[in-house]
Amino acid sequence: MARKLPPAPPIETSLDRQSIVFEGDSELRQALQKSRDLQEFWREIGTMGPPPDRRIDLLKRSIRLTPGLAPRLFHCIEHCRKVLGLQTPIDAFCQQDALTNAFVIPARDGRITLCFTSAALESLDDGELCSVIGHELGHVLFEHHAMRPLLLFREDERLAPIDAMRIYAWMRYAELTADRVGLLCCDDFDTAISAEFKMVSGLRDPRFLGNLRDTTEQYTSLTAEELESSEEDWFSTHPYSPLRIRALDLFHQSKTFRKLRGRGEGKLSEAELERQVASLLDLMNPSALNDRVSCRKESREFLVYGGVEVALADERMSRRELSALKNLVGDGKVLDSIDEARAMNEDERGEKLLELQRTLRVHLSLTRRRKLIEDLAAIAWADNRLHDQERESLYWLAGGLGVQATFVDEALARPEGAID
Repeated sequence: MARKLPPAPPIETSLDRQSIVFEGDSELRQALQKSRDLQEFWREIGTMGPPPDRRIDLLKRSIRLTPGLAPRLFHCIEHCRKVLGLQTPIDAFCQQDALTNAFVIPARDGRITLCFTSAALESLDDGELCSVIGHELGHVLFEHHAMRPLLLFREDERLAPIDAMRIYAWMRYAELTADRVGLLCCDDFDTAISAEFKMVSGLRDPRFLGNLRDTTEQYTSLTAEELESSEEDWFSTHPYSPLRIRALDLFHQSKTFRKLRGRGEGKLSEAELERQVASLLDLMNPSALNDRVSCRKESREFLVYGGVEVALADERMSRRELSALKNLVGDGKVLDSIDEARAMNEDERGEKLLELQRTLRVHLSLTRRRKLIEDLAAIAWADNRLHDQERESLYWLAGGLGVQATFVDEALARPEGAID
């Protein structure tokens, strides 16, 4: 068995982390850690060995910077350490790359490692560097790296799409927390936005930065109705720039930021700040993310309506099929649902099944959706005869759950055709 990964020691800081963290970051993180559906994955993560030491790769492929080589950068690092009350030593590396980028490796052997591309070090001024450094240190201070192993399971058949969506939503929330730390370190909203613009666009020539304030004002005046989301948004690790800028502007106006920087009263209370930012980030989330669906009820209903659909595919339901369906779904009120499903015409039953398929496709893992189709295959075999219409019905039911037709063939090929 792999050696269990020891918990990383917390980074000491004088920063009031509780007042800084975006509420959505904290709440969704706790929900992911406590989720019953994710416990299997957390157990596997707990038995993993320590991750590869990326510092070794950096030493091979990058230049380790020193105060003598990069005095301006280390001046900015020391400024950020002072603002954050951070005592942990920080190493810095430079990678040759035309992309404007930076990343952080969490503390290992008592040191934090920052890495910048050559384009970032050449294009960012001192204030912008402080914003980027603060952002990366924010990820360490809030231990965001501890959640990233969940991404190893993002394509695992045991992971429900809704849980994958929650993981990506949390990553977007974590970016907003880190943005707030970046703003604290550079202490200027325009500078933080300038850094964001350069990091995203790669532009550095002043000719392209002259109207940056106008662009920022357009973004900060956006309303929720002016931005539309798509399915691609749900699996993005970073919020889109207009949303980040708007969220950072709200934090800049807040009483929390003004108090931390000793600038008197702000416009927004902490509660109002979190409400408005959460509303913004919801634009990149699917509506299902806010649904409270256990799926036990929906799964049983799908078996009822799907079982009736399969049994009536040849236009008659045998006593054996009815008995098998009752054994599958249990007794009580569910039996009344069987009668209701039988009384529906094909179109009415189809509409009900489409509604259930949409819910289950999001909230159940592929493994659990396949189990539903296995159960319905047993209904098709209950009278010891398999009709072509029953097979076609199962194909349709499986397709609506995102289960391939080949799995239906495999389930039907099992000689016993029984419920396991």
